[in-house]
Amino acid sequence: FNFFSGGDPTHGYVEFANTQTANESALAGYANGGIYLGVDHTTKNPSGGRAAVRMTSNTAYTHGLFIAAIAHMPGGICGVWPAFWTFGPQWPNSGEIDIIEGVNGQTTNAVTLHTSSGCSMSNSGSTGGSVLGSADCNAGNGNMGCSQSTSSTQAYGTGFNSVGGGVYAMEWTSSAISIHFFPRGSIPGDISSGNPSPSSWGAPQAMFAGSGCNID
Repeated sequence: FNFFSGGDPTHGYVEFANTQTANESALAGYANGGIYLGVDHTTKNPSGGRAAVRMTSNTAYTHGLFIAAIAHMPGGICGVWPAFWTFGPQWPNSGEIDIIEGVNGQTTNAVTLHTSSGCSMSNSGSTGGSVLGSADCNAGNGNMGCSQSTSSTQAYGTGFNSVGGGVYAMEWTSSAISIHFFPRGSIPGDISSGNPSPSSWGAPQAMFAGSGCNID
């Protein structure tokens, strides 16, 4: 991964730190047997925004199973915008998959796809409680993409932290994009053993499928 240190494309009140700054200022490093990525939460009204980190993988993928074991994330307070997401070249033409995302006092996760025009999705196959706000995934003309609001407070923010975090898994195939969440005490043994088997996990937290979009 590389540390992204350019201006925030989404115009947040933030200054992303480069590798040296992030490590020297303890915005990134190792803690309690894991990787720590943080934000300056003490400086009041800094010019240009608070220091934080944004990391980008050096490898790009088409299809796959992407698993993140997370112990803690920013809680539901004013000013936070945690996210775990993927995006392709020439945004939004090659798509964006927001696996974890929320802002401010949000208490549940939002899972969203952003594309160019001409892509519509259903949420058939999603677990009960997940609601598709719009079938149109177009990110242009002010459209917010197709987003599913989820219902589990254990899967995001303060509720996530209260159960010790958990595991998110995003599976991307030619037929669907599926996002699963497992709280710390319910992580499947096949994940813990390094042999994940999505077919045994049951309904995902959010699934995007249907014939209205070229999922590849």
